[in-house]
Formats: sequence, C-alpha cells, structure tokens
Amino acid sequence: MTLKPIKKNRAFFKFIGFILLSIALSFPKKSFSNTTKKVKTNTSVYIPPTISLDVNNNTGAGGVNIYTEACSRGWEILDNTNTGALSSFNSPDGIIMSMTITLINPQDGSDEQLAIGGSFPGVLVAGNNTQSLTITNSGSASTNTMRNVLDDLLYKNLAANPNTSVQRQVSIQVVDDLGQASNTAIAYFNVTKASNSGKTDGPLIVFTTDTSVDLFTGLDGSQDSGGTWVDIDASGALTGSNVDVTALSLGGTSFRYDVSASAPCGTSSTTVLVIKMESNEVPIYSTISCGVLTTQYTSALFSGNSDDPIYIFNTGANQGVLEAEAGVSPSTTYNWYIFNSATNSYDNFAVNSTRIQNNLADGGYLVVRNDGGTITEGRAWVWNISTGSSNAGVDDITCNENIYTLNGNIGGTTQTYTHYDPVRRPFFIDNTTQISVRFNGNHTYVSDLGFYFVDPTGTKTITLAANQGNTCNAGDNISNLTFTNQGSPTYFNFCAPAVSPLTGTWNGYYDGSSNNLIDWSALYGSNAAAGGWSVQIYDCVGADVGALTGATITFDDGSGNVITYTSGSINVPINDNSCSAATASIYEVPFTPAVSASQTIDLNPNIGDNSNNGGWQWYYSVEGASGPFVEFNNNSLTPTLAINQNTWIKLVVNYGFTCNSEDVILIQSSASAKILTTGDQPQDISVNSGTQATFSVNVTGSSISYQWQVDNQLGSGFVNIDPANVSDNYTGSDTATLILNPTSTNENNYEYRVIITDVNNVCPDIISDTAVLTVIPDTTPPAIPTVVSQITNDTTPVLNGT
Repeated sequence: MTLKPIKKNRAFFKFIGFILLSIALSFPKKSFSNTTKKVKTNTSVYIPPTISLDVNNNTGAGGVNIYTEACSRGWEILDNTNTGALSSFNSPDGIIMSMTITLINPQDGSDEQLAIGGSFPGVLVAGNNTQSLTITNSGSASTNTMRNVLDDLLYKNLAANPNTSVQRQVSIQVVDDLGQASNTAIAYFNVTKASNSGKTDGPLIVFTTDTSVDLFTGLDGSQDSGGTWVDIDASGALTGSNVDVTALSLGGTSFRYDVSASAPCGTSSTTVLVIKMESNEVPIYSTISCGVLTTQYTSALFSGNSDDPIYIFNTGANQGVLEAEAGVSPSTTYNWYIFNSATNSYDNFAVNSTRIQNNLADGGYLVVRNDGGTITEGRAWVWNISTGSSNAGVDDITCNENIYTLNGNIGGTTQTYTHYDPVRRPFFIDNTTQISVRFNGNHTYVSDLGFYFVDPTGTKTITLAANQGNTCNAGDNISNLTFTNQGSPTYFNFCAPAVSPLTGTWNGYYDGSSNNLIDWSALYGSNAAAGGWSVQIYDCVGADVGALTGATITFDDGSGNVITYTSGSINVPINDNSCSAATASIYEVPFTPAVSASQTIDLNPNIGDNSNNGGWQWYYSVEGASGPFVEFNNNSLTPTLAINQNTWIKLVVNYGFTCNSEDVILIQSSASAKILTTGDQPQDISVNSGTQATFSVNVTGSSISYQWQVDNQLGSGFVNIDPANVSDNYTGSDTATLILNPTSTNENNYEYRVIITDVNNVCPDIISDTAVLTVIPDTTPPAIPTVVSQITNDTTPVLNGT
C-alpha cells in the first residue's frame, strides 16, 4: 500500500494552534480581596469553636462542663474566684460573634433569673433577668472578651422557698464569624437558700412600768427560725429573745438577730432597737419610716431622762410622718411643736391638731397630749435622709463602645444628723403669767433714764418706766429696780420722791402727766421659754454716763413652771444722750444655747443595698429607666462601664436597715463612624482636563458630618474646602461625595481626604485615606483654520488709449 503525502491544510493548523494556545493559557486565576474575613465554601475545611468551662477539670465534671454552686440571693456561678476553675474559648477560624446562655431546667418558674453583671466594650446583652441570655459581638470585641463575659454570669432565685434539691443546668454555646456553632457546655449547680433575718418596722417602745419584751415582736414575721439574738450594747438584759425591761437603762438599747446559712450564702442580720421611756411620756411612732436611730443627748432632763427616736425617711424632702399614741378620751387634744435651735425652744407647729402629722421636714418634734385633763408629752426627730444624697450623676452621651467613668455622689461616706438636747415644753405667756424684770446699774443723775422690756423678735416693746422729761433727780445708780405685773398698783416716779439709788418693785409708772399701769398684753402668746429677751435703757440727757451691771427676767405660771434668765455680773455701757429705741442701749439677757449632739450612719464599700449596714450598689439596664436592672459594682463611687447602647444607670444608697434611696440617669450611646474596608476609602482617580472628578467615602454610623480637604502641594498642607464658596469648582464638600467640575491641569497631583465628625462631639474624628487626582492634559490638536481669499473693489475701471 502506498501512502500518499498529506496535503497541508492551513485552516486545520490554525484550529489546532488555537486549541493548544487555549489549553496553555487556561490556568486558575488568583483571587484578590481587601478584607481578611474568611468565606466558607462547600469545599472549605474549617474547625468549629470549642468551649471548656473547667480546663483543668478541677471540679470533676470532665473539663468541658463544670460543677459549681449558687446562693439564691445572687451568685456568679462561673467566676474563677467562686469556682477555682478556668474556662476557655478556642476559635481557630474566626472570632466569637455570639453566645447563648440558657437555664435549661428552672424549678421555681420566673423567680429564677440569669443576668450579666458587667459590661464589656463591643458586647451587647439581651435578656437580663430572664432565663435565656443572648450575647452579641458588635464586631470589635475579641474572643477573649466574649469569654470574660462568663465571669459575670449571675444566677438569682427570688422564690421565698427555692427548690434546693434539684440540680440546675445552665448551657453555654458560642458561634464564630463563619457561623459555626461550638459544642454545648453545661454548668451544673445546686441552689442554697439564703438566710432571712426578717425586717423591723420600727423600734420597740417600752416603759418603766413594763417588765419584759419579746424581741421577735419587733420583726415582721418573715424571718427564719433558729437564729441567735445578740446583745449589741452588752446591757445584760437579754435571755434568748426576751429582754428584762427592768434591767435596761432609759433610752435606746440595740439587739441583733443573726441567721446563718450554708456556703456560699452568708449570715443575715437584723437589728431591733428597744427604747425605754418614763411611763408619763407619750410614745411617738412612724409606720412608714425605713429605719430608726436614737438620739445621743448630753442631757435628757426634759425628755424623761431618756433618748428619743430619730425616724429615717427615704422618699424625698418633707416626707416625715409621726404618730402619737392615741389617748383614751374622745376629746383628747394634741399640740405639736417644732424645735428652734436659734432660741433653744419650741415653736408652734400644729396646735389643736390630730395625733398623726404628715409631710414633716427635718427637725425635732414635741407633742403635748391632753387626755381628759391628763397632760403628757413625747418627742421624736425626723431625718429625711435621701434629700440630696443619692446622685448617680447627670444624663450624658458618649461614644459607642466607650469605657465610661461614672461619678456618684452619696453625700459622703459618713452621713451625720445633728439634733439637740431636749428643753422644756413651750410656756406661752397669758394674763395669769407672773412676770418680773429687774435692773442693776450705775449712772449719775438718774432722772435722765427710761426703762423698757423687749421680746425675742424685737418687735414688741413694753414700757416699764418712761422718762419724765425733767431733771428732777440728781441721785446716782440703780439697785434691784424691779417691774412686775403682780400686786396692788404702785407707780414708779423718778421725782416724787426723788430717791437714789433707784430701787423697789413697781407695776406702774408716772409718765410726767399721769400714772399708768404697765401694759404686758403685747407679750401674750409669746413663748417665755424662747431665748432672746432684752432690756433697754434710755438716757435722754447728755453729759451723764453709766452702765448696766445686771438684769434678771422671770416668768412663773404659778404652778411651779418657772423660767429665769439672768445676766450675772456685767458692765454694759448706757449710751449717753440716746432717747429712742433706735439709739438707746439694749442688752439681750443670756439664755442657755441649744446643745447639739449628732448621730451618724457610715456608708461602706462592698456592702451593697440589701443589708442592715450602710453601703451602695450600682445597677445598669439597656431596656429602660424602670429596668430590669442588673447590679455591677458596689465598691466604688467612680466605677467604669462599657457603653455599647443606650444604658440606664441606677445608684442605690443603703443607709442601713435596708433604708434606701436611688437615682437613675441615662447614658446615650452615639454610634462611632467607621470606614470598614479599603474599597470604602476615597480612591485615586485620573481624568482628562476639563472633565469631572468625583471622590467618595462609604461610612457606617449615624449623626455624622463630613468635611473634605485639599492639599494643592504648595506647602500649606490640607485645608478645608468651604461648602459656602460658590465661586470655586467644588460641590459636596460637606457630604460623602466631593465633585470637582471642571478639572484643569492646575489641579494635577492635588490630594484629597475627608474628615468624618460625630455631630454629638463625643466620638473622635475619623480621617480618611488620601486620594490623588491626576489630570491628563487635552492632547487633541487644534482645528486647522480655513482661509477664504476675497478681493473687493467697488471702483469702476477706466480704460485709456488710442
């Protein structure tokens, strides 16, 4: 067989060459990206995250799971301090973006709650005080930060008698940024019931006629049995829960009821105050006060030789309520008075009023009860302690994910209440009151003088002996010259007879033309017990001098109630030639000033707001001003908190006896602007001269403003492009997009950037990357001009010749 040569076919070889070339050039393309986030595909092999709640298996639950414990009052069930175990999140292929925490088997219904008792930058919490929490990473939190959230996982059981036999289970599962879910870890724990020592509604008031009192009558009945009573003041009067009243001193004595509980719960304590009073005193109670202290009188002579209660109120200013024990007679009257420290006496408050008084301001109150003719009195003090004390700060706004520092004010860690030694009940002057005013002094030519008596207000002046307007008595000095409202009429006269020294007891005076009985009626209704009574001496002729050397004032109701003010030995000059109330010498006869005492409440860190000891507690809520709130700090007044969303902050101050006041503020979160990727930054661009150039930025966030800047490369650096300048060729310099139209080669190599500002001025400015503008000159040749020749001549030619 003879083979024929194959003819060359050009088309065939072109086809073969094309196939070979195509095969040679068909290699995989490399993928480029401006983000580091992994993208999961069907063929990707990634490792899901894992959780271990007890890395070293210290509790014996296997390592992944953990055995822990809880107190019904509230317990951080996964905190290392409480468990001794370390937890870990392992997420090899991406950060943890979410976490779900669930109480799987609640036994006491909605009384069982979970919460996160802290705040972390970039971490959002939903479901506080429920049985399922969702923890979300906003994108800026690390995996370790998400793990730290577990340390603040708080379990609480509000049931009066929680189930303590069934082991609870709390599950934890996390998800990474690829959407991969971890294993589920379980925290197993039993609940220990917290002890309850009960609450007290106020002091137990006993009398000298009583023999014993059971301290349990001072509790509300909610307390656990089996506790122990403690004699705080070492009175020696306590046996079991019974107090031997006869062995108590007058005043207040404190006893404490302690109820212990198994770990991790501690001891609960409640203090009961017993106030022993004389049997002729009227007990004063308060059913709405949140706590009670006793006075620390230096002298209780006028209060039955016993201290009195100080009732504490925590609902604002002027919220005190006092209640006098009811009398037997249906016609019993109650006169209420309030202490005046300036005069060391009582002012009228509510005369002929009811036995219950409301809306009371701070101060000391006295009630005088007339029960069918039997007059008794009682005293108590009001302390509106919350006024101006609990202050969480002011509403504010901060940058999202900022660590915010709070500034709480509790009015000082020692709260002091000032009170005063008791004084006699008011003595109001009437027409039966016996009054005397006595003068001693030295002065030449005594007929120059006049004598007057002035009340504590300075508005009522009684003429005792008016100046007679003549110089009839050249004698000297004053000796026990006394003016009174008692006895038969006797009229003092400087001149008839003209005796010296001036002396005697008188209830009237001669004014130069007639005799006048002294009119004391202006003083009726005044409180004789109020200090500040004064004597005044006129000197109506010049050249003679002298001094007041003594003054004594006495008020006597005729029934043994006598008040005396005396100056002792003095030497007070008498103003010469001073014959008017405005210029004459006036002398206030001394009175015993108010003797102050004080009672204090100490506020201590790490106590919280649910104790008989003073302390404070911070709470936060992301739901609203009414909560639900979660506690997060009780040891600092300037704690920090990560603000990831609008957050309500509550500061509760406990003044002891669980007597609390609170204040709530709102910290708003301003979302910080972010440029997420390189592609969102302004980009370099090239344009032909005369065309438009556009720069833009893509920003997340709200409440932001833009300011574009340009650097013209002349050495001045970046300067703002003014959006109000209509003469330049820029538009949108205060928006996300800047337009330059038209461009010219003058702008070649100009650089542009934008500053993004939070309009609330709480987040820092963001400065974008710089973008360069390249302007390409226009290389199109100019059009060739067309020349048109044209000869014009409007002259008529002329031909000459032969």
